[in-house]
Amino acid sequence: GRIDRQSIFGKAPVGVAKRAKQYNLPVIAIVGSVGEGGIEVYDHGIDMIVDIIDQPMTLEEALNQAPELIEKAATNIARIYKAGEDLLKLRRD
Repeated sequence: GRIDRQSIFGKAPVGVAKRAKQYNLPVIAIVGSVGEGGIEVYDHGIDMIVDIIDQPMTLEEALNQAPELIEKAATNIARIYKAGEDLLKLRRD
């Protein structure tokens, strides 16, 4: 789906983020797109937004490709996380 300014007012991602913050857990929102005011959710517990649409496509194409697009986004997030861990390890050594 889309994350936007309205997401602050009762949409699931912000609710999940508030719960996760009680346990000091980071929250990454994997979304179809970021709408107007979407970055405002950063002030409500979401640490990172990753939109899965990586090229122009119709809604139908996006829905049909959603599993692959989500997997690609998740893989990229894991790679960023690993790169950060590797950097921290280098600084410690």
